[in-house]
Amino acid sequence: MMKSKIKILFLGLISCLCISCTSVYLRVPNAPFFADPNYNGSTDPEIIYNPVTKEFLVYYTSRRPLSGNSFVSTPIGVISSKNLLDWTFKGYCSFDGNGGDKDSPMTFWAPGMIVVGDSCHMYVTRKEDSTPPWGGPSKVVHYVAPLTDMINGWRFVDVAINEPNAIDACLFKNSKGSITMIYRNCLTGEPRCGTFWATSTDLKNWEKHGLVHGDVENVDKHGFHYQEGPNVIFWKGYYWLITDPHCGLPVYRSKDGIDWNYQGLILDKPGNRLYDGTYGRHASMIVTSDDRAFIVYHVEPLRNYVEYDDTRLSIVEQLCFLQIAELKIVDGKLICERDALIHLRE
Repeated sequence: MMKSKIKILFLGLISCLCISCTSVYLRVPNAPFFADPNYNGSTDPEIIYNPVTKEFLVYYTSRRPLSGNSFVSTPIGVISSKNLLDWTFKGYCSFDGNGGDKDSPMTFWAPGMIVVGDSCHMYVTRKEDSTPPWGGPSKVVHYVAPLTDMINGWRFVDVAINEPNAIDACLFKNSKGSITMIYRNCLTGEPRCGTFWATSTDLKNWEKHGLVHGDVENVDKHGFHYQEGPNVIFWKGYYWLITDPHCGLPVYRSKDGIDWNYQGLILDKPGNRLYDGTYGRHASMIVTSDDRAFIVYHVEPLRNYVEYDDTRLSIVEQLCFLQIAELKIVDGKLICERDALIHLRE
C-alpha cells in the first residue's frame, strides 16, 4: 500500500515538472522583435542560418529616420539568435575593412545572401553617391565572408549586376543545382521596370534571362504596377516567391523556380500586435531544420499610406521595426496569420 502511494506521488511530481518544463520550453517571440538602436530604421531584412555558429542572422538596411536623412548613408546592420526568440544586436557590417558604423560613407540596401561551403556570399545594392534622397546609380555588388566572421569579414569580389537601376537581389539554389538571382531593375530605354532573373554556376558569371516568367509581370492578373524586394524559398515541393508592391506581399508559386503563378496576398491586413498594424513590407523567408517556415518583414507602423512618396513622410512615419510570423500552406496556398501565436523551442 505504501509503495503504491509513493508511486502515485512520484508520478504526480513528474507530471508537475513536465508541465512546468513545457511552459518554459515554449515561448512566443517578441513583437516587434527588433528596432535599430541608433536610428530606428530597420528595413529590408534578410534572414539566413549559419551552420558553423549554429545561429540565425538577420541582415537589414539601417535607414536613419532620426537623422533627418533616412535613405542614404545607410549601413547593413546585423542581429543574431540561437532560437528565433532572443535577438542580439551585433553591429554593422564592414566591407574591405571599411564601415562598421551607424553612418556609412556609401549607401547599402537590401542584401541577398547564400551560404556555399564554408563561405557566405552577399549581393547587396550599393550606391557610391549618397546625395539625398536616394543617392546615385545602383549596382548589385558581390561580397564574400567566411562563416566564422559574417560581420567584419566581407571582402569585395565583383560587381554582379552593373546596371544603374538594379536593386534588391535575392538568391536561391534552383532545380538544376545552379544559383538563380531575382532582382528589381529598370533597363535604360525599356518602357517599364520589372522583376528580372539571372543564373550562375559559379556565383561570378551571370547569364541574364530578362523578366521573370509567368504571372509576376502580368498586371492584368494581380494589378501591381510596381514590385520590389523579391525573396524565394523552396518548401513542401514548391518554390515560393514574394515581392513588395507596398500594399501587402504578393505570393507566387513555381514547380521549377522559373514559371511563376500568382497565389494572392499575405500581410495585407493590419495586425493587432505592437507596431504591426500596417502592411508587411520587404521580407525574407526561411525554412528551419524541423521543416517549418517563417517570414521576417519590416513595418512602418505609424504610416497611413495616404502619402506614397517616402521623402515627404514625417520622421515618425518613417520609423521601421522588424516582425516575425509563421507561414502555413492551406489548400495549396501560402498563408500568414500575423496575429497567430508562434511556439518556438528555446
